[in-house]
This record gives sequence, structure tokens and C-alpha cells, in this order.
Amino acid sequence: MKYLRVFLFLMLGVLIAATIACGDDDQAETGVPGETSPAATRDDDATPEATGDDTGGPTGAATGLDDEVQVQAADFSFTPATFSVPAGVPVKIEVRNSGNLSHTLTVYSDEDRSNRVPGADTGTIEAGEDADIETTFDSGEYFFRCEIHPTQMEGEFTAR
Repeated sequence: MKYLRVFLFLMLGVLIAATIACGDDDQAETGVPGETSPAATRDDDATPEATGDDTGGPTGAATGLDDEVQVQAADFSFTPATFSVPAGVPVKIEVRNSGNLSHTLTVYSDEDRSNRVPGADTGTIEAGEDADIETTFDSGEYFFRCEIHPTQMEGEFTAR
């Protein structure tokens, strides 16, 4: 009976840890009833790890958009691969490399990814490291990629 109790407590601990790690971070409240953060309304179905979306950062009151976005680089993808940020205000894009390879996140103003946005490049991010971009984006569409894996790791976002 003693071993059964220990086993049940261990399983409860595993269940709690799994719930925390895989919890529904996407549903971060913005303070407006019925509205969630852009991370919760992103255009892809990917779910970043628990450290990915709840930035706790301030929310653009007029736009309802977060001025801080967390992007996870792992394997050969970005999560989220699409998102929105407010235009005309300083924005911070935090990039966490949770994979085993080095990555970058470089922002372009064109879909061909030939016109880099000045100040919107993390440089090389080693495995397990973080980097961020802090800049102001004009209204419009932006495209990003990993310069190390340019054909495999791409994404886009809108500043509005």
C-alpha cells in the first residue's frame, strides 16, 4: 500500500508538470473581456513551449496588440510563424533558440526577402540561447527567415 501511495504521488507530480509545460499559454488575457493576445490569435496552429507566449509585457491599448512577441526557433521552424504587432511604436521580438542548431531571425520588408529592415536582425543565436530585436515597424507586411536555414525557416508578420 505504501508503494501505491508513492506511485500515485509521483504520477500526480508528473501530471502537474505536464500541465504546466503544455498549458494553454495561448490564452493570455489582454484585460479586455473576450479578447486574447495576438499570440492566441496567430495565424498558424503551432503551439510554442510554455515560455513562448505569456510575455507579461504591456499591451497596446489602442490596438489590442502586444508590443512584445516571443518566437521560438527549433529544428527547422519558427513558432509562431505568423503574428501581428502594433505599427509606429517600439516593438520587441524575443527569439528563443530551443533547438540543437544555431539560428538567426532577420526581418525583410519584401516577400522576396531582399530588403533587410535596418536594426531587425538577431545575428547568430546559438542552441539554448535567446536574442531579441527592438525596433519600430511602419504599418505593413514583413517577412523573416533564418539566414542559416533560409529555405526552411521563414515567417511573416503584420504591423498595424
